Amino acid sequence: MPVDLTPYILPGVSFLSDIPQETLSEIRNQTIRGEAQVRLGELMVSIRPMQVNGYFMGSLNQDGLSNDNIQIGLQYIEHIERTLNHGSLTSREVTVLREIEMLENMELLSNYQLEELLDKIEVCAFNVEHAQLQVPESLRTCPVTLCEPEDGVFMRNSMNSNVCMLYDKMSLIYLVKTRAAHPLSRESIAVSMIVGRDNCAFDSDRGNFVLKN
Repeated sequence: MPVDLTPYILPGVSFLSDIPQETLSEIRNQTIRGEAQVRLGELMVSIRPMQVNGYFMGSLNQDGLSNDNIQIGLQYIEHIERTLNHGSLTSREVTVLREIEMLENMELLSNYQLEELLDKIEVCAFNVEHAQLQVPESLRTCPVTLCEPEDGVFMRNSMNSNVCMLYDKMSLIYLVKTRAAHPLSRESIAVSMIVGRDNCAFDSDRGNFVLKN
């Protein structure tokens, strides 16, 4: 049965007076079953819960309505949403704030992953000359700088590859900070791609550095 808000329409204007709390509770209770039907004079409005817990949004069946009646109905919906929702927010404002929050959380996560990557590079970096790698010169050459690095870091050729290559530490840090793609696989550079020196060995049969079993 529709909740009738017609008595709360102010005469001569397209606004609603204060809606009693028991009437608002009735609307909320009806939305538990999906949506509440609200009558506003000749207009019918649907109120249903948003995906954000504790917030509600309204919609208007616009079939056969004049533009003036549509605008009046939308004003009613805004009033009802602000009355039902925490912070007197409309459903549109809730959606915008939710998107901002999600973007901020994504940025926080992205920044955390960046710091984690940089920390892993620092931990896994080593002095190439002191390491005395007994491998062909080509395997001691960074694929970015095309030179033998002073401080190097092993990185896997892709997320699923067990083959590693030696990278110049500062060049790899630059790639990570600029969020550049992996030079070979074009994937996003991930923490699991960075390999410690003790976890990588030269495989003479394959002619590459590979992950130790």
